[in-house]
Amino acid sequence: MEPDSSQSSQQLMSDYSQSLQTSIQIHKENAKQRIEQCVLGIIDSILENRYPTIIRPRMLTSAKEMKKAAQNPNLNTKITFGGRSSKSFTMQVYLMSIVYRMIQQNQNSTIRDLFYESMTFFGNQNRLVQALRELSSFLKVPREALCVEASAKGLVAGSITFRNPNGEVVQALDSRHGMIVPSKLHELTITTNARCVLFVEKDAIFQRLLDERIFDVLGPIIMITGKGYPDMQTRRLMSILNRIYHLKVYALVDCDPYGIEIAAVVKWGSYINSNAVGDDAWTCDLSVPDLVWLGLLPSEVSSLALTLNASAELTDRDKKKLESVHARIQLYEQDQNQWLQEVNLLKELGRKTELEALFTSSMFTTRVYLPSKLLPVLAHRDNSNTYTVRPMSHQRTGSVASSSARSRSSLNFA
Repeated sequence: MEPDSSQSSQQLMSDYSQSLQTSIQIHKENAKQRIEQCVLGIIDSILENRYPTIIRPRMLTSAKEMKKAAQNPNLNTKITFGGRSSKSFTMQVYLMSIVYRMIQQNQNSTIRDLFYESMTFFGNQNRLVQALRELSSFLKVPREALCVEASAKGLVAGSITFRNPNGEVVQALDSRHGMIVPSKLHELTITTNARCVLFVEKDAIFQRLLDERIFDVLGPIIMITGKGYPDMQTRRLMSILNRIYHLKVYALVDCDPYGIEIAAVVKWGSYINSNAVGDDAWTCDLSVPDLVWLGLLPSEVSSLALTLNASAELTDRDKKKLESVHARIQLYEQDQNQWLQEVNLLKELGRKTELEALFTSSMFTTRVYLPSKLLPVLAHRDNSNTYTVRPMSHQRTGSVASSSARSRSSLNFA
């Protein structure tokens, strides 16, 4: 049964959209009430000749901090007007005034527009984003309830169609270079006959696979790139496709600490997600718990005899990041997990390899590497709905160029 044509999937998507829209309104009202309470507290402090103070949950930015928070969930950060944290305090109050006004007037703004309206005050856009995260944590609402939208930078291509409430339809397959992931996904009707989702770390690799006509080889799939670390909307789309349309997500990332971290963020969510407060729909909305790390795996680099032109020794910064990634994975998995085994192997090898190494031979990735990994598991999925994938067992000698291309599969993609 194809998920896109089943009434159950469409009904689940409809229920999901309605629940999120209802949740948004509830969280907006909660945010409004907490802002009012905060302002009254500030006024009381001034009348009592005390420096006004805001106390919010401590922001979690590492595995170490998350472990501490698990042991002591009441860890807080205090910012006070009149001390070293005066600027942070002022920024939070200023943002609260903007958010309160937008909630009252039922308006929305983008991060970009908000920044350019107060560029001198915030200094840079990253500081504004951080302040919004802190305000979300303080008000105990998801960031969407703050009426500030982040523009998606991710791209999607393949067998997926979006229809907005006005009836306008956009087909991702019609886009030669991929289309920007739509905003407000909960307001759209999604149709797909795809058999899986291929998440690609880099835009350059995404475009290369499109140029090499990856859909002709793998059939109806959806391909998504976050252009590096994926934004919230891109991660939300993958979560929707996985949870509601039952599509397995496979990650194709660099064989380095940063590529592995990107795959981990898609699978388990970012540390920033851990600071989010709200119902389960919001916290689950940004993760794909059964994501498969498809490649490039440390365990297959040597067997593929990849060129050293796309390989280099791990730097001290890489090694530090690798320890951080190892700690992140350990938060969720047992010591014998395949992800941890691959991370440990990368540490032993001491070298990183970029995805570009797979493209030193024309069409190797599109005609050999990806089909040998995905076509068997997709066929198995069609027959039993069981999902497994293993490192490539295709042994090779010499350079990539010396390998003969595997013939195209004759699987029926109906």
